[in-house]
Amino acid sequence: MIKINLLPKEITAKNQARKRNMLIIAGIACVILIFAGIFVMKIAKAARIKAQIAGVEKELKKLEPIVKRVDEIEAKKAQVDQKIGVIKNLMQSRLYYPIFMEDLAGIMTPKVWLADLKTRVEDTGVMVSVNAYARDNYGVAEFVNSLEQDKKFVEVRIFGDTFDSKKLTGVETVTLEGEEVRKFGLGCIYYPSGEIPKIEKKPQAKKKSTGKKRRR
Repeated sequence: MIKINLLPKEITAKNQARKRNMLIIAGIACVILIFAGIFVMKIAKAARIKAQIAGVEKELKKLEPIVKRVDEIEAKKAQVDQKIGVIKNLMQSRLYYPIFMEDLAGIMTPKVWLADLKTRVEDTGVMVSVNAYARDNYGVAEFVNSLEQDKKFVEVRIFGDTFDSKKLTGVETVTLEGEEVRKFGLGCIYYPSGEIPKIEKKPQAKKKSTGKKRRR
């Protein structure tokens, strides 16, 4: 069957242009609808997130008094721990001090007398610092040697420099009641048990070798 188009070409072209314009408009409308849907979804998601944030902030406000109370309890606990530490230190001092004074008195010589004595208890030992006078350098050397020979006194040193019995650096000559004497400061650590606690050394990490292998 043969179809014969009796319409003019101008009308046919207009119909085709109209159809093409309708397709373009339909495509643009679809794109607009897609973007509008995405935009609506984004707005809805943002609203949900804002609602969640508001809920979390509300919960945080409820927890603020509890957190404040916990902080107050921790502060009081720290104060109590500090007081307990002071009490323990005093208890240790009460146990160490009489023994320490007895051991120190056994080392003292007639040529040396103390002007000042300070102690600080730490863990298993007592940090000792003294200012003393001696009639001469031999008295200083004798006193220091006696401390060094006693196992309970370690790290004996004269303030100002390392002790040297020949040079006696750190010893000062002063006049006391019309007599020239030697004034010196001395520090050491006292262990009542006579045993120095062992300090565990952490193993050192092995260094990576950066050297290049030689080619044969």
